[in-house]
Amino acid sequence: MRTYTSSHVYTSRGAARNVSPIKAAALVTALMVLIGGIFLAVGFGINKSSQHIKEVCTEEVNALVIDIRYDSSGLGSPVYRYDYGGKEYKAVTNAYSNDPPYDTGDTAKIMVAPDDPEKIYVPADNTSEFLGKIFMIVGGAMAGISAAVFIIVSAAVKSGRKQQMQKNEPWQM
Repeated sequence: MRTYTSSHVYTSRGAARNVSPIKAAALVTALMVLIGGIFLAVGFGINKSSQHIKEVCTEEVNALVIDIRYDSSGLGSPVYRYDYGGKEYKAVTNAYSNDPPYDTGDTAKIMVAPDDPEKIYVPADNTSEFLGKIFMIVGGAMAGISAAVFIIVSAAVKSGRKQQMQKNEPWQM
């Protein structure tokens, strides 16, 4: 006697469709790999942006932290005031954290882009690099784990089918 197993998926109209476990696992895997790929791409983008700003900002200046700007979730980013080329500038980075690298009144060493002095890089603030690494680790883990689970599930399903299709032979371990 041969037996076959399948899963039933109900459509929006109430009709039942047979869906093989491998197809269901493949769909879930594809979705998880896609989400993992998006996380990886965001992480690479953040790291690429951080590298670019480091390459562009080559002039070191001393800046005074005049304020801490907070976002809606309570994370802060210092506001820097500095002189470059005889002109005064104010700048804030887009790296917000619950523990900003400087407090109001502190003097900070920052790097300024000579061609665009409003563009700054703060060597003491590694929030962007850390965030980029987190996104890449999470994305890689999601993609890798989901692919490994798919391989294991498909091997188990195929193994189970082979065992079920053998006539009257007991399962052997």
